Amino acid sequence: MQHHRPVPRALLASATLLALAALPSRADDQATGLMRVNASVQHAVVYIDNQEVGQTPYTAYLPPGDHTVRVVADQFDPFVRRVTVAPSRTVDVTADLLPGDGTVEFFVDPAGAELIVNDKDHYPTPIRLRNLSPGHYQWLLQAPGREDATGDFDFTAGKNLLIVQSLTSSAGRMAITSKPAGAEVFLDGSRAGVTPLALHDIPPGIHQVLLDLHDHAAVLRTVDTRDGSKGVVDARLSEGGASLIVKTPSPDAEVSLNDVRVGAGRRVRLPALERGRYTLAVTAPGRATASTRIEVPDHGSVHWQAKLHDGNSELAAYTPLSESWVFWAGAAAVAGGATAGGIVAYNAGVPDPIPPGDVLVVLP
Repeated sequence: MQHHRPVPRALLASATLLALAALPSRADDQATGLMRVNASVQHAVVYIDNQEVGQTPYTAYLPPGDHTVRVVADQFDPFVRRVTVAPSRTVDVTADLLPGDGTVEFFVDPAGAELIVNDKDHYPTPIRLRNLSPGHYQWLLQAPGREDATGDFDFTAGKNLLIVQSLTSSAGRMAITSKPAGAEVFLDGSRAGVTPLALHDIPPGIHQVLLDLHDHAAVLRTVDTRDGSKGVVDARLSEGGASLIVKTPSPDAEVSLNDVRVGAGRRVRLPALERGRYTLAVTAPGRATASTRIEVPDHGSVHWQAKLHDGNSELAAYTPLSESWVFWAGAAAVAGGATAGGIVAYNAGVPDPIPPGDVLVVLP
């Protein structure tokens, strides 16, 4: 004969509580409403809030509030209604479906996004497309501050298609491309990757993008994403470019173009830079910043020298000795026996013209 020990009261109380918790509460029942959906066509497909949930006749408990009910069947136009569900109440929806040739409906978040079909037809959303010819279609959805969405569908006469799309926010995104591809990308002075490049989680603000590709001119772009928009850079990199040489008085000096650090030291050289206007700045510890606007041509070289002081600092353009007429005149005198033909030959490649008047060359 087996003897059973009595179950402790604490364990019995715990089991009772667990069993009660598993039962639906009256409060939960009161927090929902009942919806019953019927249609004039048997086995029509039912959608609740753009989600397919079953076929008619359909019954379900729903949370209180407004819900979108969609009922569809082949060869009939869709039935769409906004229905309000109240707690502990029953609402009946009867869909009277009318004959139709088929439709394609777009529900898009956010509302008002533009739908482009086959790269030519434009529509605001939400939209129900009718009278479509059977075939294959491409679609594109666009909205300000959102990423584009693309897709396709095959339409058959009498069929009803529903396309639901949520467009992702463009905030924090940046797309950088170049022709040719493969350029190194520096974002706000730090290397970010190689083109084509997609970046995420970029804080809103004014950003500087530098593209660098061997044997091509470097490209500098300013991108403003303070409004939460997506930053886009699409640059065509030209071959060649002009070189920029900046002399500074300090090994600790830093050189920047359009707020992008491009080098440091007593001599900073960019071998190839795209033609355009830039803000050149030179800074050094304990010295005032020197800044000015410069013009970079499509070829040749540009030379600037910084004079940094405790008070006012300045930047001044200069011509290196090797590009001066005095240097070339002296070199021509040595190489060509101080003949006029020698001076002209050397001067042919010199940017600075020989000044008017007699040129006196003193030989050693």
